Amino acid sequence: MTTPILSIDFETASQVDLRQTGAYAYAQSETTRVLCMAFAFDDGPVSVWREGQNFPATVSEHVRHLRPVRAWNAAFEYAVWNHTLSRQLANCPLHQMAPADLDLDQLHDTMAAAAYWGLPMKLDDAAPAAGLNVQKDKAGHALMMRMNKPRHVNKRTGEVRWWHEEDPAKFDQLADYCAQDVVVERAIANTIPELPEQERRIWLMDARINERGVGIDKPLVSSLTGLARQAQDATNAQVLRITGGDVRTATSTAAMLGYLTANGYPEDNLRKATVEARMPQPDCLGVERELLELRQSGAKTSTAKLARMLTAADPQDPADFGTVRGMLQYYGASRTGRWAGRLIQPQNMPRGSLGSAIDDAIAAVLSNTPLDIVELLYGAGLEVVSSCLRGCLRARRGKELVVLDFSQIEARVVAWLAGQTDILDVFKSGRDVYIYTAARVTGTPEDQITKNSPLRQLGKVLVLACGFGMAALKFRETAEGYGIDLSEAEAATAVTGWRDANNKIVNFWWDLDRAARHAIENPRETFAVRHITFGMWRGHLLMRLPSGRTLCYRDAELRPQEDRPGDEITYMGINQYTRNWERLRTYGGKLAENATQAVARDAMADAMLAADERPELDLVLTVHDELVAEAPEGRPAVEAREIMEQIMLTPPVWAPDLPVDCDGWVGSRYRK
Repeated sequence: MTTPILSIDFETASQVDLRQTGAYAYAQSETTRVLCMAFAFDDGPVSVWREGQNFPATVSEHVRHLRPVRAWNAAFEYAVWNHTLSRQLANCPLHQMAPADLDLDQLHDTMAAAAYWGLPMKLDDAAPAAGLNVQKDKAGHALMMRMNKPRHVNKRTGEVRWWHEEDPAKFDQLADYCAQDVVVERAIANTIPELPEQERRIWLMDARINERGVGIDKPLVSSLTGLARQAQDATNAQVLRITGGDVRTATSTAAMLGYLTANGYPEDNLRKATVEARMPQPDCLGVERELLELRQSGAKTSTAKLARMLTAADPQDPADFGTVRGMLQYYGASRTGRWAGRLIQPQNMPRGSLGSAIDDAIAAVLSNTPLDIVELLYGAGLEVVSSCLRGCLRARRGKELVVLDFSQIEARVVAWLAGQTDILDVFKSGRDVYIYTAARVTGTPEDQITKNSPLRQLGKVLVLACGFGMAALKFRETAEGYGIDLSEAEAATAVTGWRDANNKIVNFWWDLDRAARHAIENPRETFAVRHITFGMWRGHLLMRLPSGRTLCYRDAELRPQEDRPGDEITYMGINQYTRNWERLRTYGGKLAENATQAVARDAMADAMLAADERPELDLVLTVHDELVAEAPEGRPAVEAREIMEQIMLTPPVWAPDLPVDCDGWVGSRYRK
């Protein structure tokens, strides 16, 4: 007899904002309560339990016996079941005891499986994208957004009134909405395969990392918040003075642009890239330059991250230390399966400009050094705040962070995938690939190119930018961002030189493009390009990676191009700019980029799984190609680094000749 699967969905209400706190801190808030839970076993009827009713014994027994439980974004149901529901039922006279806690191993996340098979991660979008007739109740969604907050809070007495207690009709509608969510989630789960076994291992590891969380230095966050407020006030005062009161703040975009335009500013916007490109120009002088510098300083988003660190921290934490859980999103980059950041977004924290002075700057901030002294010693106040952000993430008491980063992993992977043996030999020998590339493209002998020379910098940009088909114009813009000023002709010569020197990689783009087209045109056959294989499944193009994982390009078709002769490869996916589900185009260079980033992700995931099994290490985060763990401070942390380094220096079993390397450090605070 097959073990039944329980599908569940919660509707909750709270005085805290889930979007600001994340699921873990939200569920642990004393103000959070479960309003209702929709549930169903296998394909049976959907039932709804409401607050105030006896909790269903069949559900409790199912969970107690560790039978499978399925949900959309199961991390939310997991946190709410184990923290909110258990507390709520334990305090209810109807129940002698709360149900057993959910175990991570019994959870199955339909959202994770949907992402793996190329569907959107929003339930609203996933059902129509999967071609299902059942739809999420959009009117019910608006009702839920109203009812998940109190109807009224008396500011004088603190008395709270809740919608579901005062409007039974709305509560009935909410229960129907909750039940419909289970119908839709279950329909999607029945349409797609489950996560492959290896991916389920990775998903479970991700869940453990998110539950473990990352330490937050609350006193530093508070001190930086105060410093940022002072610096922002000072910046705005300068803006007000310079413009004679016409512009009140550095972030008043319309007013600032109008004032600058009236004073000769030649651009039509104040976007970060535009301002950065304008400031070095020789005619950017006087008032224009002053205002652009203030704009650049005042527009930093550090204060938003600082506020999020406090709202997302465990509400039961002490005053001097916090834990933020749920900072990683499994399969957040849907095209490659890489992780995305959530809450304080560690993936886009600024690098900072303080270098080795960062520890002294943090000490000065913690000791409440006045703003003018901080700026005298370390530079503009808001830049100091920005540079110190990473340091707010720190190890728990008695532990240290162990951080290792895969070195130039994408450059290694694309050369390995394409069979560019000379580049692989450079990596294997430990030579500098940027110097090697610059020498090949410019004809300068390697021994004449130093580590800090402009030629090596050019080689670095070529390696980082050209692996996936970047054209000369875009390369020129990219090089400018690295401080390299090239003419159009020089950029074209550099790109052509790189392609001539890396012909195996260039051929790899075209081979991938050709194989994908053949697969779409011949859906019963597969087509291989070295380590990559294409085939069609249910109308979707699958790219099989050397690890055995597949990338899914849904509803793939060849369609005529709008702007040139011939057809192009298209598929349905989320547009990264509009966030809409729509038909997208791809081509050989983009397929090579997807494959490279996906293979790099698989190499990292394998290393994470190996590290996760070691008792000396507690993984707490991954940022880009970096693994972050905690270990007991002192010698154990040094030994833990050696263990993690050995893991990361061992090529994956599916790529034994991939030359991998890593670098890292041990310390109490996170840094770059």
